[in-house]
Amino acid sequence: GSALSLTGLWEVPHVQLQRLADLALLTPALPANSSRLTVTEARFADSRALVFRPAGARAGGPGLVWIHGGGWVFGSPDASAGFVTRLAMRINITAVAIEYRRAPEHPFPAAFDDCLAAVRSILANASSVLGVNPHRIMLGGDSAGGQLAASVTQALAKAEDQLTPRLQLLVYPITQLANFRTQSHRESYRSPLLEGSQVARSASMYLTGSIRHWRSVIGNGHASKSVRAAYAERLGESMPPESSHADATLAAKLEKLLIDPRVSPLLTPSIDPLRLPPAYIVACQHDPLRSDAHLYSQRLEKSGVRVYYKYYPCYHGCLTEDKDAKRIVDDMAVFFNSNAML
Repeated sequence: GSALSLTGLWEVPHVQLQRLADLALLTPALPANSSRLTVTEARFADSRALVFRPAGARAGGPGLVWIHGGGWVFGSPDASAGFVTRLAMRINITAVAIEYRRAPEHPFPAAFDDCLAAVRSILANASSVLGVNPHRIMLGGDSAGGQLAASVTQALAKAEDQLTPRLQLLVYPITQLANFRTQSHRESYRSPLLEGSQVARSASMYLTGSIRHWRSVIGNGHASKSVRAAYAERLGESMPPESSHADATLAAKLEKLLIDPRVSPLLTPSIDPLRLPPAYIVACQHDPLRSDAHLYSQRLEKSGVRVYYKYYPCYHGCLTEDKDAKRIVDDMAVFFNSNAML
């Protein structure tokens, strides 16, 4: 019945149809070039990107790289243009929104690899191509894009790259794929704009290239004993036991992946506060991912990383709502303008 039809909706041809529908119905037209803003296409590494240049952005000033959300399956730089434009115009900085390969056609590590390569290319060419200071670039993203931004930030720090982001800007990020029974997953399972089952379907496609494991994922049946042990050790709290659909074969396959910081930045073995930049983290009350944001902010803080944690009484996906997006951007602007580090 409904379970079969739901699953069918998420097979590859249907995902592609849904993307076309999103493009037609949900993706706003790009802002028209004007005396106040120019929008151009560019390529960094192998990724298409949109570059937003407000007329007031000063040469050698700060910049923003934005990684879109959409559960690693949907979304695009074009779909995030509304928020990116609003933020870039509000604080007068050049912003770049990057594209990456999406699941299920391109499961992990495609999205991570694309984003890491694109961010490195942007940092290397920031001055010559974008006219911004490569030492003053913020890296951000929303939802799955927040996960990618956090993971790329960690990867650049671990590799000891000379150029790394000045700030990580994470808006209702996914920060781990091991525990789908966090407090917020249980409380906001039926959240209006993002249900817990949607996160599980996306995670199944991203991790395995197939939706068929989503019931095991949402019941924590995909997490092995060693994953649970690592979760408890790194966060100081135990995962709830699996509720249903335990899958030992899947758990064995995902054992290393679920605690890989390229997938679960929250569960990285260690955090070096001298290398990781400060984090500005946005969490929403009615959101299955609220605990992900909260736990990551706590872990960063305990490790000595500066964290600015903002909590709003709204829903996941509220960057697309004018009133909520304005409030979030206004708060970001106050923060940026009051911090000499930017």
